[in-house]
Amino acid sequence: PHRLFILLALLCSTLPLFAAPQVSLAQETEPATTELTTPEMVERVLPGVVQIMAYTPDEDGSADFYGIGSGFVLDAEGHIITNWHVVTGQEVFYVTYTNGTYVEAELIGLDARDDIAVLKVDPETVPAVLPLGDSDAVLPGEKVVAIGSPSGITNTITEGVATGSGRTGAEPGLYLQSQCGNYNNMVQHSAAINNGNSGGPLFNMRGEVIGINTISILDESGADLAGIYFAVPSNTIAKRAADMIDDGELSLPVIGIQSIPITIPDAILNDLPFAAGVLVTEVATDSPAERAGLEENMIILAIDDRDITKDDTLSEILFNYDPGDTITITYLDPGGDGEQTVDLRLAELEQETIESCEEVPEE
Repeated sequence: PHRLFILLALLCSTLPLFAAPQVSLAQETEPATTELTTPEMVERVLPGVVQIMAYTPDEDGSADFYGIGSGFVLDAEGHIITNWHVVTGQEVFYVTYTNGTYVEAELIGLDARDDIAVLKVDPETVPAVLPLGDSDAVLPGEKVVAIGSPSGITNTITEGVATGSGRTGAEPGLYLQSQCGNYNNMVQHSAAINNGNSGGPLFNMRGEVIGINTISILDESGADLAGIYFAVPSNTIAKRAADMIDDGELSLPVIGIQSIPITIPDAILNDLPFAAGVLVTEVATDSPAERAGLEENMIILAIDDRDITKDDTLSEILFNYDPGDTITITYLDPGGDGEQTVDLRLAELEQETIESCEEVPEE
């Protein structure tokens, strides 16, 4: 009997090796073929919207501070999309579904440049998967809906219209194209968002996620400028999330500069014949830009004959390239004669640079 008991115990201990793999019960929510009313659309997508809680426990397991944000279910494997600034610097993460069920999540990857983070939960807990739409197809004036947890108030619905796309923001701090907080090519809209909406989905009226809400513009007093809100576009999310899910890291091409777009006021005040391109404000040491001879105060006009404009930014153009690709840069040198070109081989942004990014203010 004792030998039989030991044999049974040994057999039972090996059962997980032969257990069937986990299969999520979640069904992907198919986008509607025609536009829905707001209540119809919300009912369709709400199960795939989540609240994010992030904190770092003290020695006794408690926490003096925790952050609340929003997110959505990307796939049946349990991957959750939210903002980088919602989870960065924290160690413990919980995801709460709209039915009140909450589960612990694992951090899979961080993208400080595009303000995206990927978490993962047990796929058997996932109630629904939300489809990604094509953010490039968003039209100014089309109706949009934001869902999230402003100030921790879950399942809050706001609606508005898309007021622009390819935006680089509306204040000087947002124009900087750098390695951290690269607020470029965003979907601008008027569906109200507040602290806690960060990472929450922005939908079109077919129930497709066209972005995640990330930032609103403040006036000099620190108050929101009503109706000016921004979301990281879904096409950026799709590409960056795929990298992070694959190996937890990003593969981002870099020229090795910091720059600001040339605006109409810039053109007027500096007697420039155009309001396009970007002004190089800094060149990194031993970067592709330095090796190619680019310097501060040069103006980059185009990449491979694709003009840099306010609607087709440098960041958006580079989105189509990978590290190691060779590009042709058209630029103006203030001390030179007319337009010049130079070939440049794109480098890869170092993981240490991404990991060293400091947290940006929420919204």
